[in-house]
Amino acid sequence: MLKSISQPLPYTSSPALLAAQDLWLFISITFVWPITKGLPSIILPFYPWRSGPLDELYPSIRNLWALTLHIILLFTQATFLILLLPSLFFGVPVPLQGWTPACILTVVGFVVGNSYFCVLLNGTKRRFESISNPEWQEAWQKHDDERWIFINGIAAGDHWMQSNLDRLALSVRRQIFGIHNKTQGILFDAFESIVQRTFGYATLDIRDAYTELVKVVEDDRYKKVVLILHSQGAIEGGLVLDWLFATTDRELLKKLEVYTFGSAANHFSSPITDRKRGSRVIKHIEHYANNGDPVCLGGILHFRPLPKNGKAVYGDRQEREEIENLYVGKLFVRNGSGHQMNGNYLDNFFCATTDDKGRLVRVEDDNEFVSSDLNEDLLAEYDIASKLSEKDEWDYCPKKKDPSKAKKGPVRKIKDVSRLWLYRNGRSPDDRKKSATR
Repeated sequence: MLKSISQPLPYTSSPALLAAQDLWLFISITFVWPITKGLPSIILPFYPWRSGPLDELYPSIRNLWALTLHIILLFTQATFLILLLPSLFFGVPVPLQGWTPACILTVVGFVVGNSYFCVLLNGTKRRFESISNPEWQEAWQKHDDERWIFINGIAAGDHWMQSNLDRLALSVRRQIFGIHNKTQGILFDAFESIVQRTFGYATLDIRDAYTELVKVVEDDRYKKVVLILHSQGAIEGGLVLDWLFATTDRELLKKLEVYTFGSAANHFSSPITDRKRGSRVIKHIEHYANNGDPVCLGGILHFRPLPKNGKAVYGDRQEREEIENLYVGKLFVRNGSGHQMNGNYLDNFFCATTDDKGRLVRVEDDNEFVSSDLNEDLLAEYDIASKLSEKDEWDYCPKKKDPSKAKKGPVRKIKDVSRLWLYRNGRSPDDRKKSATR
C-alpha cells in the first residue's frame, strides 16, 4: 500500500487511499533534513520584499497584525487537535466513554469561537476588487470586455487578499475581482483543503465561486474570462471547473483561461473536444510552481511529478499519459522555495520597477526566470517549461536524439511560451498577433 500511495493517484481513487496518500505526503514533506527544506520553506526566503507593503511578510502594521493572529490560532488549534485526535482514535487522554455532553459542547464551542475570532482576519466584507489607480484607468477601460477573477489560498484574510489583488492589478493593468476563500487559521485551512480534494467536498466558498463564474461566462459583455488561483484556491477552482463542464454550454467556456500559482490541487480537468487536434474545452491553462514549495510538493509536483536523475516517475508512457490527462495544463517550474503569492511568486515572475518614492510602477520586460533559456526537450516530453540549465537534473527522454538532427535556430526563452507573460503592463496576447501582421 505504501508504494501505491507514494505514486500519483487519480482523484477518483478510493477515499481511504487518497487520505493515506495525503498523510504520507505530509510526513514526507515535514520530516526532512535540513528542517528549512520542510514546512518552514513555505515562507523562505522571506526577504527581499520587492513589492514593499504588498508582500505578505513585509513588516507593516497590517501584516504584523495578521501574523500575530495566525500565531495565536496556530498554537490554540494545535493544542486543541493534540487533545482531540488521540481521544477520538485511542481514547487518550479522554476515554471515548468520557465524551459527555459537556465535552461535546466544549468542542463545538471551540470551533464556533475559532470562527468568530477569525473575523479579525477576514473582516465582514464579501466582495473584493483591486484598488483603482488613476494612472491605470485608460488600460482598464481598454480591457473592459475582460473579467479577471482571483481565488486566494490558505491563511489569507481580507488584508492579504487585497494585497494579492492589487499586486495582480499592477502586473496586468486590469481590474481584478476577488472571491474570498476565508481563512480559519493555518491548521484548520489545511484540514479543509484535504477534505475538499480527497472527498470532492464543495464548501460554501466553492459554491459561491461556481455561482459567480456561471454569471460571468454567460454575460455577453465579456469576451474573455481569466481565472487566477493560488494554493487552496486551485483546489476550489478545479472543483468549480468540474461543475462548469457538467452544467454550462461548452461554447461559453471557450472564453475561459486559467492560471494557477502554487497549486495544492490533485487534479485539473479540461475535457477533450477534438482528439485528432488535441483541442480541449479550455484552451489556455498554465501552472506556475516553485520546486521547493512544500504545498507544490504535496500538490501539483506530486500529481504532475518531475523526472529525476534521468528516470521517469511513471512506469510507462501509457501510465504517464493517463495520469497527466487528469492534470491538464502547461507547467512552469522555477528552482526556488516559498509559497506566498506576492512575495514568492509574483515578485519572481512579474518583477516590478519602482519610482523615486519606492512605489511600484510597472513590470520589467525581463527577469532572471522568464529570460532563461528554455529546456525544449522537457517541454516536448512533459509539457513542462523550465531552464535549460536544469536539463541534467530533470530531463528524461526515452530515446536519445542525434545532435546532428537537432533543430537549428535561436534559443527560445521561458517567456516565449508563457501566455500569462503576454498580459504584463496591460498588454495582450492579441497584441503580438497584430504586430506580426503589420
